[in-house]
Amino acid sequence: MTASKNALDSYVTDYLAKDKSRRYVVRKLFLYDHPRVFQPPHDICFDIFEAVATKFQIPLGSVKAVGSAQVGYSYFSHRDFILGKSDFDVAIIDPRLFQRYAEQTFRTTAGYKDQTGFSSKDDVEKFQQYLLQGQFRPDLMPTSPEKEEWFRFFNDLSGKYRAIFKNVNAGIYFSEVFFEAKQQPLLDRISKPGKP
Repeated sequence: MTASKNALDSYVTDYLAKDKSRRYVVRKLFLYDHPRVFQPPHDICFDIFEAVATKFQIPLGSVKAVGSAQVGYSYFSHRDFILGKSDFDVAIIDPRLFQRYAEQTFRTTAGYKDQTGFSSKDDVEKFQQYLLQGQFRPDLMPTSPEKEEWFRFFNDLSGKYRAIFKNVNAGIYFSEVFFEAKQQPLLDRISKPGKP
């Protein structure tokens, strides 16, 4: 086990042992705590959040860090955050931006009747399933000028911080409720022994 994984496991189990709700732990860990990979003065994190908020004309508070950049360890890749090799994943929690991209995709696909812009039929189903869960996945959206502009912005942002992060990526959540639900499996992995 890594020091980051041990610290994360301990953090979560301590709060759960104090009879704090799972929602409390998720909200504290992802919506309140500062990303663990940044040391004070946290200028890089602020600069990334500010760039995203400015680009999409959303409140700064709508931009949050997730994944190993936020908690120090990835249960997906089973490793610590590694400078220069790990991604910086961003969650944008904003119903208007979610609606804007969802409606744009609906128009582009003529109400999902024209699926030629999607990479595969599997991507169509995944994209729609994520929408039902209040998540907009830009990587799954069909080819469009909006998708090209999204990835142009995040590729440029990634290039600016390449020495620190492999890539800067983002997804959109309709609300904190959907965002919190997405983070809940992390607590399951920590609170149930035997999970990697």
